[in-house]
Amino acid sequence: AAALASSGDARRAEKAKEKERKEQLKRLKAEAKNRDKSDGPSAADLADDMAALADSVMSKVDPAFSFVRPSESTLSPSEVEGIINRAVSKSRKFTHEHPVVQALWRGVGVHHEGLHSKMRQAVEILFRARYLRVIITTASLAVGIHMPARSVVFAGDSGALDAMTFRQAAGRAGRRGYDRVGHVV
Repeated sequence: AAALASSGDARRAEKAKEKERKEQLKRLKAEAKNRDKSDGPSAADLADDMAALADSVMSKVDPAFSFVRPSESTLSPSEVEGIINRAVSKSRKFTHEHPVVQALWRGVGVHHEGLHSKMRQAVEILFRARYLRVIITTASLAVGIHMPARSVVFAGDSGALDAMTFRQAAGRAGRRGYDRVGHVV
């Protein structure tokens, strides 16, 4: 009975957190609309966004265990939060507490055919914006998607890894205009 009560409390707490996140997302969308009407964000607005990210999201993430470098990302913290929140809201499988979502906040993405399309799109957007520094993927990322990387690591052998897939994936390393040198391990 005590276990049932604690699981009920955990569900209520998770629903309360989800409601709070949705309200925060509404506020962020309203801010974005107002910002679109102006000439663009000021340096003070961007600094406030960075502080908000540090307070809200990154407060749960120890910087020593994160690949995120906000200064190198082309997205504001509110945009990152919006992208992740949209991906989570469209997927029935993922909640904000799911390890895949928690990894996104830490700069690590997972990309494969079995993921919900919105989650794959979020990973692609965050990687292109240089928010994600590491992506664990199958061949789903090797063909047809423009996503250059500094390094590509093949961790093990697979029956699905043929010569064409290897060349496509290895070709992601050190793309022209992005890196001077690429590494394939």
